[in-house]
Amino acid sequence: MGNCSYDALIVGGGPAGATAALGLAQCGWRVCLLHRAQPRASVHARTGETLPSASRATLRALGLWSTFLQDGHVPSPGTVAWWDAENPIEQDSVFDPWGPAWHIDRWRFDHRLREAAAVAGAEVLDGLRLVDAQRLTAARASGAACWSASLRDETRTVPVRARVLIVATGRGRHPVACGGRRGRLDRLIGLAALVPAGEPLASVDQRIWIEATPEGWWYSAPTPGGPWTITFFTDADRVPREKGRDGISRYWREQFLGSQQTKQRIAHLTSFAPMLGTVTMPGALRVFAADSYRSAACHGPGWMAAGDAVSAWDPLSGQGIENALQSGSRVARAVHAILQGGDAGAICRDYADEVEARDGQYRRDRSAYYGRVQRWPDAVFWRRRTRQDQ
Repeated sequence: MGNCSYDALIVGGGPAGATAALGLAQCGWRVCLLHRAQPRASVHARTGETLPSASRATLRALGLWSTFLQDGHVPSPGTVAWWDAENPIEQDSVFDPWGPAWHIDRWRFDHRLREAAAVAGAEVLDGLRLVDAQRLTAARASGAACWSASLRDETRTVPVRARVLIVATGRGRHPVACGGRRGRLDRLIGLAALVPAGEPLASVDQRIWIEATPEGWWYSAPTPGGPWTITFFTDADRVPREKGRDGISRYWREQFLGSQQTKQRIAHLTSFAPMLGTVTMPGALRVFAADSYRSAACHGPGWMAAGDAVSAWDPLSGQGIENALQSGSRVARAVHAILQGGDAGAICRDYADEVEARDGQYRRDRSAYYGRVQRWPDAVFWRRRTRQDQ
């Protein structure tokens, strides 16, 4: 690290943080982007990563569309949903003006964003984490550093200063100086299995399949150059935990065998057939949070938050990554204006109003889409999502 004084210190190197770093670096600001390095295999296991078709415009605006096309992401021809009726609803990408959605290689996608930020001039630090951040009460409006922070890895502690702190930690905990409670809409979790494909990808239906069941809903789709992801979404308290991983695996298998379309689809993946007669082995499933929430605050004195650090959306929306890209770009524009001497209070209020408007529309869309399912009026999962108080 050559320079330990920055205009913006960004905590979190996912899509929101990397996009914010790219935007600010392109404007000529000194940017430090902290990224917790992860092995490619662990990121590949983050199943069900889809980029909506409209992200083509976002990536073009970032100057990354041509690079994206070269990186081996798999286009999705459309979506098939058995949702509010036994007959499917099909959406073909040929009728989408933006083209197909994309099953993405998440590790490569995030890496490209950070790479672009570094090329633009941001300092990207892999492995260093923020362990403390204190706002300097004596900071002046003249542009002096507003934050004193400590970064640490296994061997060293590095002090840095920054004028603005951007929190892009995803679903992780906010830095201590920017804490805030999250208002949660639900306790949705995903139980994801990676299933080896027995057929060449080109010979099978590559569309996203979604199937509603009494206990939740199934998502299945191919992943770039690898296995298929088969994920069951339900509420955390619906999954038996008393027998640990064995109980969770048994629950997943019971729900899988009780499905109709998902089970038939996977039957075509012949290499998975032997698993159908046995309980899924412990450790084969990835359990992850998928709940919808909104943080109590998206900004404060000297800091702003972006992406899932502000709000997280249901995977059913298919908008998580696109929302992160848009959020990172909005924060970059806001911080750029603040660093140029704009009215920080007014800029932050405008940003908060934008967040409120987008989150409000999402909540209305979520309520309407879940509310369409009336097939199981006594099922706990669906009853929770059709209450009028959400």
